Amino acid sequence: MRKSWISPRKKWVRNLCIAIWLSVVVLSVVTIHLGPGVRTVTSVPPVNALAVRIMGGPYRVAEYRYERLSRPARTVVRSDTGAVVATFTDGARSVVLAGPARDFPVSRSGSSVVRGEAWVRLLPQPWKEGAEGGKWFRAWLDAALADRSPDVLATARRHWAGDAPKISDSRLIKLVYGLSRKISVAVIKSDTGGVVISTEAREQSLLQPGDLLLFAPDAKGSGPIDRVGVYLGRDTGGRHRVLFRGSAPAVAQGGRLFQGFRVAKRI
Repeated sequence: MRKSWISPRKKWVRNLCIAIWLSVVVLSVVTIHLGPGVRTVTSVPPVNALAVRIMGGPYRVAEYRYERLSRPARTVVRSDTGAVVATFTDGARSVVLAGPARDFPVSRSGSSVVRGEAWVRLLPQPWKEGAEGGKWFRAWLDAALADRSPDVLATARRHWAGDAPKISDSRLIKLVYGLSRKISVAVIKSDTGGVVISTEAREQSLLQPGDLLLFAPDAKGSGPIDRVGVYLGRDTGGRHRVLFRGSAPAVAQGGRLFQGFRVAKRI
């Protein structure tokens, strides 16, 4: 009786040891061959205004992850690896999406460019918290991430910096963002028309490509708005660039343009 009870137990223990040993061997082989690419994502990069630059593709995945952030209130969409693929701001139609890298020359010589993976497109309606649960959302996001037609930035580049007729800023806003004339005029007024991104301390780190920057004529930032430009992002020298009609100057801290900054809006 004693012998018949002990043998099966020893056999079970031996099989368990073999199974554990094989598991260790398999894990070691996987680690050696696949390296650091095989890991559980326990943390993700911080999200700033240009966080879409961390996304290297593919841009469409089986499942997305959603994260709520503030200043301004927004929903960030991440891929299953934690990379940011889209940013939706509450109350705004403009969306920053991950896409192929591209260059926007910002000097006549072409020596300075804004280079990045940010593409800006417009939602059918202003974003609201929880809108990712709508039936329309997933189809829209997949299509927008795959779209390579001219976006807001490319359209703004053509109208603002090209040889287009000298028309009013409100007309240009209407053309680029598809707004009515009335709303375009309201956007230029500092107290209406769009999500205000920064009214104090000129926090450029809160900006994202596609934002409208509004400037007053004097260094104190007082008086009526007389210049409106589209924020492109940082150039290869790290300077913030805003696209005006015929030029894309740097908004350098302490400079006249910086001093005249009134407000940034996301529409």
